[in-house]
Amino acid sequence: MLKRQFDPQKKYRVVLYLRMSSDKQNPRSPEQQQATIEATIRRLNLPWTVVKIYIDRAVSGRLLGKREQFQEMLRDIRSGKV
Repeated sequence: MLKRQFDPQKKYRVVLYLRMSSDKQNPRSPEQQQATIEATIRRLNLPWTVVKIYIDRAVSGRLLGKREQFQEMLRDIRSGKV
């Protein structure tokens, strides 16, 4: 079995994936998610670098194929682009 050690104090390059399910939700929801995540990184003094942000607006989480930005994120990770 492969053991992985996660050390939050390492300098990770991270991506953010933000999504809102419906256009009936708060239109600022992805931006609020981003602000919360970035504030948490700062508050915990983590040495992480956000290298790219992916946002799917008004896309159900149920259908992975329709989440274009999610699919792009996976392609970018697999290819080593991010």
